Amino acid sequence: MATTTLKNLIDDIETASIGNFNKFAFGYLGEINSFRASSIYPLMMLLPPDSSFTNVYKGDETYNCVFHCYTFNAEALDNSQDGLQQTFDILKDFFDSTIQNLVRNNEGKYILGGQLTIERVSREFNDNVVGIVCSIPIKTFTTCYSY
Repeated sequence: MATTTLKNLIDDIETASIGNFNKFAFGYLGEINSFRASSIYPLMMLLPPDSSFTNVYKGDETYNCVFHCYTFNAEALDNSQDGLQQTFDILKDFFDSTIQNLVRNNEGKYILGGQLTIERVSREFNDNVVGIVCSIPIKTFTTCYSY
């Protein structure tokens, strides 16, 4: 079985996000303000994940992935409940599609950890963007230690 690196995971997520998000980025939240053009939204950003091994001799590493998915939607920010709810739903659909593509296009390479946490946010950063923050564990085979 081939090992999967963090770079492989990031590249595969970026490929899976095509058609859902206009821009995929890996990095820290402070970089979001550098994405000033409205044409880059919807944006998906993966923060550097923490990871853990439940058993270092099996080689299964679980990445605790936190995705920030944002879009600029003036209608949603004008205190329109319907616009805000619809924007959250659209971002959730884009996120779901990206994760489904990741698992489907890399059969057996990634296993979802079973729990998904979603936080809905608005008026974030200097762009006043609307978004969702999704946390999900993704398990993959990385390094197997020997006795």
